[in-house]
Amino acid sequence: MSSPNAPGSNYLSGASCVSPSFCFAVGYSQAKGEPPRGLVERWNGHSWSTVASLNGGKSGNDLTDVACTSSALCGRFDISAAIPAFGDVRRYGF
Repeated sequence: MSSPNAPGSNYLSGASCVSPSFCFAVGYSQAKGEPPRGLVERWNGHSWSTVASLNGGKSGNDLTDVACTSSALCGRFDISAAIPAFGDVRRYGF
């Protein structure tokens, strides 16, 4: 499957699915000379799409994992100096 790649290098480090048509994958993208930016992609059963991600500070944001308990609730886990390293649970709001 192809994915919508952000400019630069892209890395996915975690994924979670609650059905064959509802999955999220997280990681980071990094343009040359820039800090990493959180990368979130969603699978709808047919194709991948990029989802807006909270990116804080100038130190970068590396999303390490995601956990979905239903199609209405997913949590992301990140390594960031600007965003706490504990799970940030949001309804589609990465």
